[in-house]
Amino acid sequence: MPLSNPSKSAIAEELQACNEVTEAKKEEKRVVGRKAKIKAANKVRLAKRKALERKHNRIKKQLKVAMKKQNKEAIENAVTEFVNNDVPDLSGEYSEARELLYFFEVRKELVQAMRTRDIDSLQKALDSVHSAPANVQKELVLEKMRADRILKSMKSFERLRHAIMDLDNKTIAEIKSYSAPPKEVHEIFRATYCVLGYSKKQTKRWTNILFLIGKLGKESLKVKIDRHNIMNTSIKSALEAEEMLNGFTLNGVRVISSGAAAFFVWVMFPI
Repeated sequence: MPLSNPSKSAIAEELQACNEVTEAKKEEKRVVGRKAKIKAANKVRLAKRKALERKHNRIKKQLKVAMKKQNKEAIENAVTEFVNNDVPDLSGEYSEARELLYFFEVRKELVQAMRTRDIDSLQKALDSVHSAPANVQKELVLEKMRADRILKSMKSFERLRHAIMDLDNKTIAEIKSYSAPPKEVHEIFRATYCVLGYSKKQTKRWTNILFLIGKLGKESLKVKIDRHNIMNTSIKSALEAEEMLNGFTLNGVRVISSGAAAFFVWVMFPI
């Protein structure tokens, strides 16, 4: 990070003070006589004190510059130097920097959780926000509102997933018993497999869908839905599924098949 003028001047002052220490030490070695040596020793002590003050001043200024620029790496480096050199935190620079670093970490955790849409990660990130200092919470109010909405939405989606997981064998058998299903049932399962990554061609025929529904183990429909990450649904798949379900309503589907209705709600949620 390029240094600002205040930081450059602080470095120059520190170097000058260090040179003064060097010169004072040289003088201390040269002088003779008790009084002269005492005077020289005092001069060394004063020079060292001045050099330490200049060093602390330079560290504080660099920390301020890093915070102003919101440069996380530079702040971390300055904070480490602050601690290693026992700089007094008389003006609160260190405390402010630590709070800013905490803000960066909490925001990063929150943004990543919103990106992955993982319920546990979202809850953990929101808990971090709730336990953060008031200033940090204030800065993250918009991100927190968005994360709260996403978490609520993902919990609803999770309930829909559980509804499918809880479907009994009788309901699945009813769906598989169709030789020529109502259009709604066929299109709902086409859309379901579309969201799961299958092409429209693979589900065009009902016999193909029956074959897919009949698969067991990790290839079974329930397992695929259980393992499906909503973030892996492509825009193309979502649009195709939406087109397949265009004009259908939940009440209308329920009248035809309560089992198909569970899949209808699950598919419609992310699109």
